[in-house]
Amino acid sequence: MEDNRPAALNRLRLLLPELATLSMGAGVLALLSFTGVLEWLLAGSASTIVLGLILLGSVVVVLSLQVARQAELLAEELG
Repeated sequence: MEDNRPAALNRLRLLLPELATLSMGAGVLALLSFTGVLEWLLAGSASTIVLGLILLGSVVVVLSLQVARQAELLAEELG
């Protein structure tokens, strides 16, 4: 059990940046969902809507890249 601990810690250290990014992205999406920000963006001017959509799109792209990275790491671990 002691021999597995350093390997597990190394894997956790590798995953921490991805987990932090996923958590931030999930937080942003939750913020948009549970606050009135999304409704405010939709009620705004066209430029505000476009900027909001660009921001939301970039969050989705970053999250999808992190999910793909996690899938690659899992595939490597499973062999």
